[in-house]
Amino acid sequence: MKKPILLLIVILIMNIFYLPETGQAAIPSGFQKVVLKNGIKVYYQVMKGQPMVSFYALFNIGMNQEKVKGIAHLMEHLVFRGGQGDTFQEVAEVTVKKGGLFNGFTSLNHTAFNYTVPQGDLLEALATFNNSIWNPNLSSSAIALEKKIVMHELNMDYSNRYQYYPIYRYFYPEFSYTKEIIDTITTADLIRFHQNHYQPGNATYIIAGDFEVKLVLSELEKLHNGYGSVADRVKVTLPWEFSLPKGEIIESRNIAPYQFQLLLGYEFSGLSAKEQMLLRMLAYLYGYDIKINYEMNEYQIYHVLTRTVGQKDYFGIYYLGRNRPLNSQTLAKEKA
Repeated sequence: MKKPILLLIVILIMNIFYLPETGQAAIPSGFQKVVLKNGIKVYYQVMKGQPMVSFYALFNIGMNQEKVKGIAHLMEHLVFRGGQGDTFQEVAEVTVKKGGLFNGFTSLNHTAFNYTVPQGDLLEALATFNNSIWNPNLSSSAIALEKKIVMHELNMDYSNRYQYYPIYRYFYPEFSYTKEIIDTITTADLIRFHQNHYQPGNATYIIAGDFEVKLVLSELEKLHNGYGSVADRVKVTLPWEFSLPKGEIIESRNIAPYQFQLLLGYEFSGLSAKEQMLLRMLAYLYGYDIKINYEMNEYQIYHVLTRTVGQKDYFGIYYLGRNRPLNSQTLAKEKA
């Protein structure tokens, strides 16, 4: 039985983009790599007989490197609004209305876009996909609409993560931006951001399915930034760094009567790529525990989190308790 297309691509993305910068990405079995004349890197696997083709475009720009807070996320939304000459309706016509899908995300270090379409509709979908990415509609009406949608997403996220405020404030501060910050982003800011980061040399395509390799590669080799380039193009640097106390309480607070949060932070240095990965795996496997007494409306939640920023590794322990007052005695007990 053949591996699902999406699973193969997810494995490849993790290998290429989620290892530390010093690590060497391993290409999963079956994928070929080619660098086109315009600088686009392509990883592909031909899977004869597969009814669907999935293709990703990934860019080395995310929330860590953006100079204007929130602009990478806003640009991701605008790309899915459609390219110049296309509409959101036409994007849907070549994807979901054909039984496929389209999606994307903005992470700390990368922005990604994905179409999955029937094999027979690949070329039409690829043309729409590429027009959206390389020639996005940056009209004032499209920007105004997507600003509202981005803020709606942030509001929904905030309501879900309110109880985890210390984690996001200290470990993921780049997630915190406001409507006022988003409103300051101008059309000129977006065009310059696109000119700077959406260049072929900063793009990686990943394609899996039943397709003609030479035909698809020839189409990708024609791609260029629809807004041109900037003379003083800003290079993406290592993420900024921040400092946390070593083994100390970073924050403790009540968020409701008899309900409090506690966040402890630890800083490591000099961990190897394998040690970083081991720490992340252990935190993922064992770093969550919840105890609930429904009759008494009491609960205790523990989280362990890890993060590498720049050249430093961080490790945190987060606690949320209900119906226990925050005082020196309970604080000392939980820290112990």
